[in-house]
Amino acid sequence: MAAERSLEIFDLKDKPEYAETLAAWYYAEWACLLPNKSLQTTIRTVREQAQTEDSIYKTWVGIVNGFPVATASFREQEDTVRNDLRPRLGGVYVHPYYRGKGYGEKMVKHVMDYAQGLGGLGTLYLITETAGGLYQKLGWQEIEVHPDRFEREGIETHVMSYDLRT
Repeated sequence: MAAERSLEIFDLKDKPEYAETLAAWYYAEWACLLPNKSLQTTIRTVREQAQTEDSIYKTWVGIVNGFPVATASFREQEDTVRNDLRPRLGGVYVHPYYRGKGYGEKMVKHVMDYAQGLGGLGTLYLITETAGGLYQKLGWQEIEVHPDRFEREGIETHVMSYDLRT
């Protein structure tokens, strides 16, 4: 069995061949939260992100042993609650086989470092239904909770912020 190497993080524009994989992950994980989006629409959106050269908004893919295992994005906004809170960390996903290895945390830190490096941004925001504990561990603060926003019992949406000046 080959030893597992560490996570390498690439801008999706440098690895556009992974756009469809990321889109499939997004769709499988979040389609139930965005019923008006199709898989084809999601693929088209991710492909466009991979081709955007001059935007500060980016998507990254984490690769281990030549395989995509994780992704995260720095976005203007998401199709969720509180679109007035910008910019956003979003699309954080780790393939189920690779969860629990710290890859999600590395992807999140990568986006946080990128946002800090841009300078001039005060706060980064995110929306999560499941990973509040991970973000709190990394210094994020919960600012709002929206219970049962998707009319699915027990699903709360947490709005969180991170002060980029720290």
